[in-house]
Amino acid sequence: MRLVTLEVERGGATHKEYGFPIVWEPYAHVKVGLPNRAGLNRRLPLGIDYAPMLAGQKRIERGSFLRTQKGTLLLIEEQPETRPRIGLLLYGQPGHRGESHIDGVQDILLRGQIWDSPNGTLGIGEVVLAIAKPGDRFRIHRTGNVYDHAEEMYIKVGSDLMLSTFSKEELDEAKEISEVESEHQEVL
Repeated sequence: MRLVTLEVERGGATHKEYGFPIVWEPYAHVKVGLPNRAGLNRRLPLGIDYAPMLAGQKRIERGSFLRTQKGTLLLIEEQPETRPRIGLLLYGQPGHRGESHIDGVQDILLRGQIWDSPNGTLGIGEVVLAIAKPGDRFRIHRTGNVYDHAEEMYIKVGSDLMLSTFSKEELDEAKEISEVESEHQEVL
C-alpha cells in the first residue's frame, strides 16, 4: 500500500509527503509522535527482513503492516492487496497553548503525541497512524489560539486515494451548493 505523511499545520495549511520518514537509530523504525514527558510517542519498527532492503534510505513509500503474536506492530514489505488503501501518518498541530484531537478514523494502528510542535505552538497535538480507504473522512479539532484560522479541519480520501483538506466553512458551503443544485433539478 502507498504510505503518506500528512501534517495539518496550526494555520490550516497542509504539508503532504509520500512515504514515512525512517529513523535508523537505535534501530530501524518510523516515529509516530515525538518524545514527550508523558511517553506517548510510539515507534513502528521495520520488519527484520525489510530493513536491510531499505538500508540508507530516508523515507519508505510503500509497505504493509503486520501485528505479531505478541502484539507488536511492524512495517513490512508490501503485500498484494485486493482493495485500495493507504497507510496514513497524520499529524494535527494544536493552537497556541491548546490541543488537537483527530476524530473519525476507523482503522487506527497507533496513536502518539507531539509536544511543542516545530512552529512553537506550546501545545499538545495528536498523531495517528491509520489505514484509510476511499470515502473515509477525518476531522482535526484544535483548541487554543489558532490565530483566526479554522478550529476544525476535515480530510477526505478520494476514490483515487488522493487526500483533500477543507475547513468546516468550506464543507458547509459545499453542502449548501449541492442542496441548491438538487432543488434546482427538482424544479426542472
